Amino acid sequence: MSAKKGALPSQMIQALMRARIVRNAQISNVQPSSLDLTLTDEIWRMPSMILPRRGEKIEDLIERCGGVRQDIQTPIEPGVVYFVRLEETLELPQGLYGFC
Repeated sequence: MSAKKGALPSQMIQALMRARIVRNAQISNVQPSSLDLTLTDEIWRMPSMILPRRGEKIEDLIERCGGVRQDIQTPIEPGVVYFVRLEETLELPQGLYGFC
């Protein structure tokens, strides 16, 4: 059986929040088929786009690649890669994925 693709309706997103699968999200940020994510003040300017190695923590990746902590008040530059910690956290069940 192939995996189904598509967006979740707001009712399903809210159910995931109530089940604590999606944590630290605000109901007011739920849209008809998406969740508006909230940025924290933890922003790193990266020298390039890179994916973590299997099992590697993002903190270790930032250190390994020379990411530089940036103040949230500093404007971001076009064409530059940034890692930003989100307020929301996910613990999605197998077969369910998300992207931003």
